[in-house]
Amino acid sequence: MSGHNKWSKIKHKKAAEDAKKNKIFSKLSQQITLAAREGGGDIDANPSLRVVVDKAKAKNMPQSNIQKAIDRGTGEGDEGMIFEAVTYEGYGPAGVSVIVDALTDNKNRTLSEIRIIFDRAGGSLGEQGSVSWNFDTKGEVIVKCGKLKKAEKFGAPDEVDPVDKEEVIMQIMEIEGVEDIVEIKNGVSKEGCVRVLTGVGDRVQVQNAIEDLGYIINDVGIVKLPKSPKAFSEADQKKIDNFVRELDDHPDVQAVWS
Repeated sequence: MSGHNKWSKIKHKKAAEDAKKNKIFSKLSQQITLAAREGGGDIDANPSLRVVVDKAKAKNMPQSNIQKAIDRGTGEGDEGMIFEAVTYEGYGPAGVSVIVDALTDNKNRTLSEIRIIFDRAGGSLGEQGSVSWNFDTKGEVIVKCGKLKKAEKFGAPDEVDPVDKEEVIMQIMEIEGVEDIVEIKNGVSKEGCVRVLTGVGDRVQVQNAIEDLGYIINDVGIVKLPKSPKAFSEADQKKIDNFVRELDDHPDVQAVWS
């Protein structure tokens, strides 16, 4: 019986891991498709597509899946472009303002499912503009504190040369379009990272300028930052965290801002 128990636990653990991986691949596929639709399918000429494809490869997403998502975005695949960007606004537990960015192939279905999550948490969906006035929309570029070092031997993996964070900040602050640079103490890489905020229209040129300096970009996108952050009680914060987690788990949801 003990052997059977062990097998059952392993099987359930693998099923959970597969479900998590499939959810990640699904969201990445949607992002790739949208990036290809907006900027074309050439990775070298489309910085946004290049970053999300790099993210997909880092998550071990199969190349065939990546190419299929690109083809959907450019209209070259059998399915064509099927995803549409949508944004929902409303109030969650304790009256917290929330913006939900999603990609969907069925707006009515997604709206209904998002509304149910809001209702279940005691919140409510609002009209467009009901809470977005209280958020600043910015471009964001997450920069790795390191530069790519080409491998000396053919076929060997490239390495990353660590770079002092202050040096990174000093160089990036000179780039036109940069509005703010924030240190990330527990960054997304062991070398540490900085978060660069730009105007929405300046993000791509700033991204290109940072890459021209030789730095590695870990992520790039649009962020929505609250103008007047509010503190909540521990009990309310727990409800808000659970609510945001449930929204984020929805397969169509790409980002939740609160």
